[in-house]
Order: sequence, then structure tokens, then C-alpha cells
Amino acid sequence: MALRTARSATLIHVLLAGVILSSVLQTILLWSLDPNLSVLNVSARNWSFATIVSMFLFALVAMARWGREVIAELGLVQKTLLLGTAVYVLAWGTYHGDMAVWITTISWLLAIAMVPASLGFAAGGGLSGEGHWKLLGLAAIVHVLLFLLALYLLWDTEDYPWTNRTPGFNNIRHLTYLLVPAAVVAGTLHMTQSERRLWPLISFAAAVFYLFLTGARGGVFAVTLALPMMLVICRVMGGVTISGRVVQLATLYLALLGIVAAIPDLPFDSIWARAESLAQGGTVTGGRWGVWTASAEAIRDNWLFGVGPVALGNIQGPTEEFALNHPHNLLFQILLNWGVLGSALLIATGAALAVRVFDLDRTELADRCPALAAILGMFIHALVDGGLYYLFSVAIFLIAFVVLIRPSERLQAG
Repeated sequence: MALRTARSATLIHVLLAGVILSSVLQTILLWSLDPNLSVLNVSARNWSFATIVSMFLFALVAMARWGREVIAELGLVQKTLLLGTAVYVLAWGTYHGDMAVWITTISWLLAIAMVPASLGFAAGGGLSGEGHWKLLGLAAIVHVLLFLLALYLLWDTEDYPWTNRTPGFNNIRHLTYLLVPAAVVAGTLHMTQSERRLWPLISFAAAVFYLFLTGARGGVFAVTLALPMMLVICRVMGGVTISGRVVQLATLYLALLGIVAAIPDLPFDSIWARAESLAQGGTVTGGRWGVWTASAEAIRDNWLFGVGPVALGNIQGPTEEFALNHPHNLLFQILLNWGVLGSALLIATGAALAVRVFDLDRTELADRCPALAAILGMFIHALVDGGLYYLFSVAIFLIAFVVLIRPSERLQAG
């Protein structure tokens, strides 16, 4: 069993490390082609492509190794809902017949396959421990350092399009889809773990600094709301919160806010600049309201089945409101893509799998607080942004979900 666990842990670490490093390697490659970074436009879609490949290999290996065990272990309702959701996505996605839609449909099918595949890794011990959270923290630190390096090199470059040409993630705020779960998980670990470890604090600082620096209002909102909620949730789940650590985290949060305020002449809007714009009459939603209204109208017209996994901009409607790829709200996104029927299937499937947490004792529940922290942070973020639109963030969400619901080690041992 120990050898099996070691192999499982190694394989999932290789998978996650490959996804994390793909962005770094693409950055270095393009940088070598153009030292001035004028063509450095590696977008979140490129990162998602690397994630698709990694998820395919992950699902293939995991299902080949543990498929029978996992399928046998799942209940009839769980298996039926997983299969029904996959069939619905395949049928409705194929019906629309557009190549871009087919690719997105494949992404959805891979995401569904990730659940039993990840449960297979969990059965082999490959999702225990903190290895995945350390890799998430490392990803946050590495990408923030890459961004700061590019910012230093391009500081004097006039009219550089930072908003839509950020190294590694194209849009300057796409990186926040990775940094929000990293910040909430790191903050939760720092507040609840008795051991003195530096990496959660460094990861939290890197992620929150970037959110403040780049004016990522949705990310700041998610982290600021999720961490106090996790203080309460961890206590309910049987964990312990350390008051001194909570004060440390709050102090660091405010210190980072002050540091960003002291940085002059940024080539993009920081959180302070966006707050000042709001004080001068700007809107809290930043244009989201128009997108949400247009999305609601499209949902009303296609309420039962949805429109399939198409980009929001491909739906005929007011050009200005449908210029974005997604509604910037997870609930609208699911309803728009899959309608009431598909949304009910997805929610029922998630709920049927989530009931597994009731098999856990309080000690096991407390150990899974970081997984719930990632889920909560990403869910809150996805209510006001596109946090669960791109596949790389969906992969993080699914891994966190499976870490939360993985089989009880106590029952496995019994």
C-alpha cells in the first residue's frame, strides 16, 4: 500500500507540476524569440490547452489503473447522474455542430471524467497530504514573480497594453483565477495549522499583493469574504483557529494594501485607482450589470435546454453587452449553457457525490478545511467574474472537490 501511495502521489504531482510549468515554459520560449516581449501574448486559452492535454492523460491513466474500483465503489445514483450528465453534455454540445463548441464540449466531458479519475487517485492515496496545496502555492509565487519581472523590464515602455497582454495569462486579471484559491488556501492553512511554516504566508502575500496591484476587484472581494467565512467553517468542522495567526494575516493584508498605495505611476489601475474611480461616480459592477441583464434575457429565451457551451459573444444580441466570452457569473453561465435541465443534472451530481463528507469524523473534516477553502474562494469569485470559465481553474476546483469528498481513510482502514 505504501508503494502504491507513493506512486499515486508522484503521478499527481507530476501532472500538476506540468500544468503549472507549461505557462512558464511558454513565457521563456516567447521571451527568447523577442526579448522586448512585444509579442508576448500567451493567453489563458494556451494554458487551458496544456490543461486539456494533462487532464486527458490524467483521466486515461487513472481510469485504466483504478477505474473498476471507483465505479464499483460509487452508488447507483452517483453513477447514473455522472453518466446522465456526460450524455446530456455530449448530446447537446454535439447538436450545435460548431468546431469551437465541440472543443468546449470535450473540455466539459474531461471535467466530468476528472471526478471519478481523481477519486481513483484518492483511493490510491494520491490526494492525501499537502503536496497539491504546496504546488498551488508555488504556482502563485512563480507566476507573480514572472509578472513582476516583466513589469520591471517593461516599466518604461510607452503604451504597453498590459490589460490584454500580460505575460502568461493575456488579460491582466486572468491570473487571479489561480491566485484566489491559492490565497484562500494559504490563509486558511496559516490560521489553522499549529506548525510554523513559511510557505503559506509567502504564497498568501504573493497572491494578495497581485490582486491589489492589478486592481482585481472580484479577486479581492472573494478573498476578503472567504477567509472570515473559513474561520467560522473550520471551527464548525472541528478545526482550531489560532488568534495570533489571524492577527498576523490581517496585518499582512493591510500592509500589502499600504505598499500598493505607495507605488507611483503604475501602467495599469491598482485597487486604489479603481476605488477612486468608484468614489468619483463609477459603478460597483464595472459594466457587469449590462452583461448580467443580457445573459438573463438569453436564459429566458432558452430556459429549458440552454444554448450549449457557446461563448456569450456568439449569441445574437446587443453587441456591446455580448462582447465578452462569458456572463461573469457562474450561475448565469451554467443556466445559459445547459438550461434548467442540465443545471439540475450538474447540481444533483455534485450533491450526490458531496454526501460522502457525512462519512467523515471531525478530525478528517478539519483536515479537509483547505479543500473547502479553495472551493469557497473560487465559487465566490465565480459569482462576479469568469473564475470557472477557463479549464485550468476548473481543474483546480475539481481537484479541491475530490480532496474534500475522497473516501474516509478511517473507513478504508477498517
